Amino acid sequence: AYYGTGEYEKALEVLDEGRANADDTYYEKYEELYNDAETKRDYYTLIASAEENVQAGQTEAAEADYLSAIEVDPSVDDAYYSLTDLYFDQGQYDKAIQWLNTTGYEGEYTYTVKHELELRCQLAKLYTMMQKKDYAGVLQWFKNESSALGLSDDVYYQNGQISGFIEEGSGVILSLNGIYVGEITENWRNGKGVQFGNSYTDGYTVTDGNWMRDKANGQCTYSFVNPDDKTENYTYKGNIKDNYFDGDLTYDTYCRDGKIRTFSIHADSGTFQCIRVEGGQYVYGESSDNWYVYGNSEESLENRRIWSLY
Repeated sequence: AYYGTGEYEKALEVLDEGRANADDTYYEKYEELYNDAETKRDYYTLIASAEENVQAGQTEAAEADYLSAIEVDPSVDDAYYSLTDLYFDQGQYDKAIQWLNTTGYEGEYTYTVKHELELRCQLAKLYTMMQKKDYAGVLQWFKNESSALGLSDDVYYQNGQISGFIEEGSGVILSLNGIYVGEITENWRNGKGVQFGNSYTDGYTVTDGNWMRDKANGQCTYSFVNPDDKTENYTYKGNIKDNYFDGDLTYDTYCRDGKIRTFSIHADSGTFQCIRVEGGQYVYGESSDNWYVYGNSEESLENRRIWSLY
């Protein structure tokens, strides 16, 4: 009974008293229970010590206690999750994920709990990379690590926790094809924010600016980056209305001579203004040194918008 309620010290006292006083000396069947009670007592003594050290800010001592507890009884998962939480709180997200995934224990926690904890670590890692503008790292994450999470719906993350609903404030929206970090209202991208899009096979997009009800609205910067071929990279800067270019914009890109040039463009609700038609080319942007960008038809100037996660 004491064992069942986690009172291992009392369980051991009763068993010791029975050994000393009982006439029946055949108590081998209780040896397993006795040994297990000793193990659990030692295990949870270390867990209690670790928690005291966490409260006192003694993280190295807490880490040592958790590791010792795992050595005492690797079949109980409390220490694994507590150790992962400890690394998470220290910002050691890779270490938290590695520890969580390389341990071979079988415990009480379900797959769902473990999966959510891993997802929380991965989101914290992604959030840090986005804050540092490490978009190359984010791209590698989507290529190499995202599939293991088995995402099917958008995931919302705020203040270090997975959330089904973000009423208001800064947070993260993770989808199959990208991630948004910024202001959110009722699960909508709403306010200042940055969105990384992984919809292309040869590169990625970054949209940085203002959002309203999940669409880019206002002054924004929209870039396409191909890490393997910089000549394909370009950036639009200017006003956007419901994801469509609208108003005066600049367009930066590589030209045939290897130089980066800035072109002036004007758009009206997603249609680039044609400056002139020259040799069958519909010119819509010019640089200060008389280079220009063009479309091959009037229709090619229409429906110009940012493409991301929508």
